[in-house]
Amino acid sequence: MLSLAMTNSLQTKQSIKQALDQQISALAALSQTVGRSNLPDLTSLDHLPAVLVARRRAMGLSVPDLAELASISANTYRAMEREGANPSLQTLMAVCAVLNLKLWIESA
Repeated sequence: MLSLAMTNSLQTKQSIKQALDQQISALAALSQTVGRSNLPDLTSLDHLPAVLVARRRAMGLSVPDLAELASISANTYRAMEREGANPSLQTLMAVCAVLNLKLWIESA
């Protein structure tokens, strides 16, 4: 009994370690992709749709994947990629967090 429990425990630890190693590799690849991005660091809000599309594609994310990561609907995100969308600040911050974009408000 004890031997079986120890074997199961080792298999569980190995499975967890393997899954973590795979996630770390995926994040490292994503980090390199983001680092190679040609997008400028400073952009006007007028350019938001183009920035969102370019960054999402550079990160290899589909619209449904990005929406899920940001905890919003795919339709809400699609609207943000189109001109004239009016997302809430909370929604915009969630999307920026997924895309690793900084968002700030500056007085005119």
